[in-house]
Amino acid sequence: MPDIVVMFFILGLTAGILRSDLAIPKATYETLSLLLMLTIGLKGGMVFMVISAGPCSRRWPQ
Repeated sequence: MPDIVVMFFILGLTAGILRSDLAIPKATYETLSLLLMLTIGLKGGMVFMVISAGPCSRRWPQ
């Protein structure tokens, strides 16, 4: 499955190049916005988890 962030970027880039009047219904816009924010947040959280579990992180006692 393609990455949703990349798909949104390509959609926006394509709409800009074609000078499209891209209109999305409000409910769909809100759902896609929420999905995009959740995806970015989860990806950032996963990266932070990997970084904080690295060999240099001795901050938290086990």
